[in-house]
Amino acid sequence: MIYTVIGDSLIEHINCKYVNCHPGMTLEHWVENYCPLIDNDENEIFVFCFGLNDLSSGIHSDDVIKNYKILENKYTNCIFILPPFQTSYFYNDFDSAINTHNIKTFATDYIGVDGIHPTNDTLDKIKENIECIANDF
Repeated sequence: MIYTVIGDSLIEHINCKYVNCHPGMTLEHWVENYCPLIDNDENEIFVFCFGLNDLSSGIHSDDVIKNYKILENKYTNCIFILPPFQTSYFYNDFDSAINTHNIKTFATDYIGVDGIHPTNDTLDKIKENIECIANDF
């Protein structure tokens, strides 16, 4: 299956064939402005990496999870890369609310180059996780 990685600057340098990077963008902005423009294609997997900009700008975690839920309801095949630096409460609430595949590499094995953006090794781990999950679709 073909997959497209869509997200903020955390995925900017990921080594995947199809990457749609929007540095600084929030999940809320994506859902409101871009989500309606992308059709659900049952032959494609959408991998979303948003949320850190929302949470660091003060958007409540419940609202971030609601926006993930909107993506989950819209796209048949989707994977979420969860943002780093969040509390266990956020990850537990996410797990309770969302029923699609998710990748927690940023949450568990995060190594950054500048305190925010991931190293190439971390991005390689993310890519491996994506491809492993994509093979299950």
